[in-house]
Amino acid sequence: MTPFWTYPPRGMLFDDTLLDIAPHGCLTVLRGVSILMTPFWTYPPRGMLFNDTLLDIAPHGCLTVLRGVSILMTPFWTYPPRGMLFNDTLLDIAPLGCLTVLRGTSVSMTPYWTYPPRGMLFDDTLLDIAPHGCLTVLRGVSILMTPFWTYPPRGMLFDDTLLDIMHLLGV
Repeated sequence: MTPFWTYPPRGMLFDDTLLDIAPHGCLTVLRGVSILMTPFWTYPPRGMLFNDTLLDIAPHGCLTVLRGVSILMTPFWTYPPRGMLFNDTLLDIAPLGCLTVLRGTSVSMTPYWTYPPRGMLFDDTLLDIAPHGCLTVLRGVSILMTPFWTYPPRGMLFDDTLLDIMHLLGV
């Protein structure tokens, strides 16, 4: 498996099949680009679930960040600015090249992420919670496998019983 941050932006050497779409079009797998290149990602559907102004490229040049928003158009993480809620040293690259970065919320907020289903598509030992809930790194599956993550809006797409990691944040 080739780490996703080692291939160039769209063109002869770009493989669109590496762009995995999460269930319901909520979030794409993060893919690496040079900071000098324009964003190359695609994501369906546009409209209520997405806001183009929330797309950005990480300054490191190793991650493409697709900022998802809830159906109510409320961003569930911010990036940048950094500061108290973010620490660049917390960015990890999964050894198998399957990194998903969900940038976190205020320490006073309840964790919003879920991570079903488990089993073949997920290994709980790969779930790292950064201090103060600033960063959640879901390390995990092959790019050939079905994406395993979900995120709010709550309700049909969200199961509060899956928030069994809250004790790690002191919530």
